Amino acid sequence: MTEYVDTVDENDNVIGKTTKKEAHQKKLIHRIVHILIINSEGDLLIQKRSMNMSTYPGYWTSPAAGHVTSGDDYEETAHRELKEELSINAKLEKIGLVRSYEDEHMQNIMIFLTNHNGPFKVDDNEIEKIEFVKIGKLKREIRLYVRKFSPAFERVFKKLCEVKGL
Repeated sequence: MTEYVDTVDENDNVIGKTTKKEAHQKKLIHRIVHILIINSEGDLLIQKRSMNMSTYPGYWTSPAAGHVTSGDDYEETAHRELKEELSINAKLEKIGLVRSYEDEHMQNIMIFLTNHNGPFKVDDNEIEKIEFVKIGKLKREIRLYVRKFSPAFERVFKKLCEVKGL
């Protein structure tokens, strides 16, 4: 089944519609969601992408993320991705929008945050593993290149830290 996404300008106004594949091939800006999860200890959940993934296989990133289907909004997409990738429902707090323009990934990313301790049932096709990490440790790992993080995640995490004063 072909997945369609809205193309948008840098101000996030819808200017067209295309396939996800074409959006990547033609470097068209489109919408993505990233959902961050903090547990009751204040640790952030991260996922290691499956080696089967076409982009950034084996990289660490947000625990749930995905493309906004044409005609959908950010929040309904975030709820869908949480359910599909981690099998949870949760109340979401909107953190804000970041732009991640890397290679063919021209993305306006809306960030959401929720609190959840699990359990999580992961989609093994997309996720190799998940783990909670202390915020300070995560900052050090990004700064020192301890793990490979997706460029989008680094922007998302930076925005979270700015907005929440972490």
